[in-house]
Amino acid sequence: MKEKINFSSSAVDSLCEEKEFSGVIQIDEENSTVYSKAFGYADIIEKRKNNMDTLFAIASGTKFFTALGIGILIDRGLFTLDTPAKELFDLNIKTYSDNITIRHLLSHTSGMPDYYIEEDIEKLNDFEPEYPFYKLVSPKDYLVLFPKEPMKFQPGERFEYNNSGFVYLAMIIEHISGKSYKEFIEGDIFRKNGLTRSGIFPFNALSPNTAWGYIVERDSWKSNIYKLPIQAGGDGGIYICAGEMKLIWKYFFKNKIISADLVNEFITPQTAVPVENDDYYGLGLWLRPKKAYLIPYIVGSDPGISFISSYDPYKISYTFLVSNTTDGVWNVISGIRQ
Repeated sequence: MKEKINFSSSAVDSLCEEKEFSGVIQIDEENSTVYSKAFGYADIIEKRKNNMDTLFAIASGTKFFTALGIGILIDRGLFTLDTPAKELFDLNIKTYSDNITIRHLLSHTSGMPDYYIEEDIEKLNDFEPEYPFYKLVSPKDYLVLFPKEPMKFQPGERFEYNNSGFVYLAMIIEHISGKSYKEFIEGDIFRKNGLTRSGIFPFNALSPNTAWGYIVERDSWKSNIYKLPIQAGGDGGIYICAGEMKLIWKYFFKNKIISADLVNEFITPQTAVPVENDDYYGLGLWLRPKKAYLIPYIVGSDPGISFISSYDPYKISYTFLVSNTTDGVWNVISGIRQ
């Protein structure tokens, strides 16, 4: 007999109210919904409430979709996981190794210096960029931010989380496909798989029923529009809703987005030892040990954004927690797990 989730909806309701959670939570098991509820406001000024169809930014959860885009091009026979990235698109930065492969970029083992060093930013809400974020419209726009410093380590030597690597992958998607990153992700992943609403939207042209991201500044809620790039560049910026994220997970494990061989590569740890706490990293996603197997999940955190989603292909269980505040998900997730 399979172990069932022991879950108290009323306890989660109380926790979310106590923490003033703003966002959406959906938890499914064996194709039935255990919990599904929206809290708070998508637009505080207009008092427009979040609902289960609201689109939310997912920050670094975007990396999974960049990885899927690369996987699609690999399945088309255009290159392999072990193709040197420089052969596909040359950054022309002499300090970077010629031996960085697609696999290294997807697994955060490239050794490239990062344009956005997350551990150096103690308070996400207070981060001020050196380059105007409104100029970052396409992946190649980020090149001005890429450090010209020496490699941090040789490719494949170890894991170190790296945003630049996924912006580089987005550049490769554009160069090889002949489409913009936005066109490729929306057309070849979202629309092709029946996702009609999720996509890549600039801050000044958001889709209907999209949640604004909020930060607390001088004791009042402010929009996060000056804290992030205006449009997705490969390492963040996709907007999605709970139901459509579930479709992506389902189609991923049914090999409808990328081939079975690549799915297996994605969910295989790329290092011999865990890279953070007890978790591993595959290709574009995290892997959490659970008894005899690993559960894939994706996570994102930015000013005005907190997000985590997982899918257990054996129990057919799905979780989606997203908030349009910086700490929303992190304030409730431990209580929900308990």
